[in-house]
Amino acid sequence: MGWTQLSSTLYSILPYVDSQIANTSFFDGSSFMDFRDESCVEDGRDPLCHGPSEEDGDGPYMRPWMTALSQMGNHTSVIIYDARKHRIWIPDPVENCSCDPALYDVPNEAPESEKGTNFEHLPSRPAGDVLRDIARWYRELKVLPGGSDDSCIEWDAGRLDVKGLYRMHGWPGNFDGDAFQVDQLRALGLASVGKYANQILLQLKRCMISVEESDRKIARLQKSLAAAKSKDEEWMFRMELWKAERSFRRNNKDLLEEERKLIAQEYSQTKRKLESAQVRMRGARRWLEEKSKDADAYTVKTVRERLRGYEQEAALYEKVQKATEVDKNQLGNLGDKTGFAKEKEASLWKDVALHFQGELDALREWAAQIPTDARKTEG
Repeated sequence: MGWTQLSSTLYSILPYVDSQIANTSFFDGSSFMDFRDESCVEDGRDPLCHGPSEEDGDGPYMRPWMTALSQMGNHTSVIIYDARKHRIWIPDPVENCSCDPALYDVPNEAPESEKGTNFEHLPSRPAGDVLRDIARWYRELKVLPGGSDDSCIEWDAGRLDVKGLYRMHGWPGNFDGDAFQVDQLRALGLASVGKYANQILLQLKRCMISVEESDRKIARLQKSLAAAKSKDEEWMFRMELWKAERSFRRNNKDLLEEERKLIAQEYSQTKRKLESAQVRMRGARRWLEEKSKDADAYTVKTVRERLRGYEQEAALYEKVQKATEVDKNQLGNLGDKTGFAKEKEASLWKDVALHFQGELDALREWAAQIPTDARKTEG
């Protein structure tokens, strides 16, 4: 197969993805190539951005039988295919090394070119092996899909369990991208909350730990009760189990309270971000309607691209708001019952006194069930 036919076949099977619309980048932060775009074709002849005057002693570093399969992003690598050798290089234009994870420890193969623009001294691999590995790394989440400088979502794998989010939403075989983005935005929102919301999160974690500990204690007491060898022992365990179950219900109630507070905080945060995106969206539309006729083509194109990003951001936050509303409704009314909207009128000491009075009354009611032959428990 000649290079012309090979290139036509290759270009026809490449993924043609607009990174700005998809809010995502290609391998190692690079952008998808679109050879239908004349500017992409031009960039493909100088993918490392050395400039038209920078040539090796024996000609341009991009030979006629070479083509770029990705476009350089912000200080990212580029995938370059050599049709004669059927090999792929993934050079880093700054660090003078290969960004192929399978070749991290492999030294450069040959001396650098005369002017330092050639990349063929870097290690490379058979093209089929590289492309299969990239697909496998994505499937196995060894390389995380998504993320882009153009994305309206702040991709921060350091703060989020992004792998867990992918798997939770069916990656790779049954992936729900919309649900993934909604949960990702919600998780990012929680990761960047303010001081008050951080206090809620800490208290929520404490409540979750208390619920888990109560649950484990109940399981242990149920086993002990089943193995009781006397009436007194049986009722001693019954009493401990009764207290543990009350504690479990109380901890669950506290957990629900903190969840309500957190949802209210999240709902408020999402509403602000949605309104902000909508304001920017309206501003861009107004500019295009009123001032685009007097502006140059580049500025108009830039504003249109920004508008598209604002529209996508607003659409995403609308989905997040709906998901938050569902959770809010499931947790019940977020009014005065939760103590979140207003300070409780009763003082702390009054609350404590009422709590212990209620516990004492409940204990007396339960103690009335103890049979007369279980004296130790009654005492």
